[in-house]
Amino acid sequence: MATNPVSINLNARSFVEHLPFSLAMTDNHALIHRSLDKQAFYFNSKPLFWSDELHCWITCDPATIELIQKSALFRVVDHSGETEKIMSRLHIDLSHIARVFQNVPVNVEGDEHVLRRRQMAHTLAARTGESLARFERLARELCARYLGRSGSSELVSDLFEPLVIELAHAISGIELTHHPEFVSPTQVFDKALGLNRRKLINQQIGALRRQACDNMPEDQADTAVALAILGSDTIMGSLALSFAERISSCPDTRMCDIEWGERLTRTAVPFIERKAAEPIRLGDVDIAGGDVVRLFMDRYAFERRDMRDAFFGVGRHACIGRAVAQHAWRILTAILANFPLVVSIDTLKLREADCMFLFPREIKVTIHGQ
Repeated sequence: MATNPVSINLNARSFVEHLPFSLAMTDNHALIHRSLDKQAFYFNSKPLFWSDELHCWITCDPATIELIQKSALFRVVDHSGETEKIMSRLHIDLSHIARVFQNVPVNVEGDEHVLRRRQMAHTLAARTGESLARFERLARELCARYLGRSGSSELVSDLFEPLVIELAHAISGIELTHHPEFVSPTQVFDKALGLNRRKLINQQIGALRRQACDNMPEDQADTAVALAILGSDTIMGSLALSFAERISSCPDTRMCDIEWGERLTRTAVPFIERKAAEPIRLGDVDIAGGDVVRLFMDRYAFERRDMRDAFFGVGRHACIGRAVAQHAWRILTAILANFPLVVSIDTLKLREADCMFLFPREIKVTIHGQ
């Protein structure tokens, strides 16, 4: 499903009232997270309700979201099985995508989940210190160049994308590249992707794995690819959107006077999904075994700022990269807090043809003294 390009002027006093999303109404459940009315939708919806459009249950209620994540009666969605069905039914090669799903921990349960998560956590822990040091060195350079003087800048291609490419390279050993159509391997988790985009992503992942095999032992390549795919877009989008939220919520305020906070204030991952392992009753709702529930983590964007770690989930599938993402935010904002300049956001464009992530493809700003 494609969307029209988004280009919204953000010279406004309230980021909540002037969100850079494309829909004016929330009658399209597939794109709730891109809607201007999403805050009202999150707060006014029933704790759990069925969507005929998505053929799944939806919850925006924090208590229900937490309960489902912690319950052993709800499992992650089997992306690997879905990919195998597509390959079998359409007789196309998505083998590189399939290999990713055979190695990431986010789509399996039980002992296999523990094994994959432990392996990824071990690699991440060994490389985090140096990776964040490299991130900080580049952040100091790029922030000074693009935000440390009066003028105009485009912050996705000039600041946020290079920063996260550097961070992902340091963590995974794989050097990601910019794609002119903003197609990303991370979109492999988007069930609404068209066939042509799946094929293109399969090619991209194949190139990443070849690069990994050229630079490290083959038995480390799959973990490296998984780390590069899982962390790149999500960290970049969350950093960029949180920056936009803080700037827009503090109009005419110098960066050195903004309360940046210790936590990201926006997430690039607006929802996750879980599948009922057996029939279960939640409140007054009967959920059949095999039913999927979409949990809108984006709801926490409208909760108190000290609650927003909930973006990263709870329970056995809590995001393994939370500490890295939050640390990167603190590094970045500590640098920004040195600049006695005012930033106004002129436009923010989201990636088109994206039903799963909130990924900015362009943020144009004006910087001036005050």
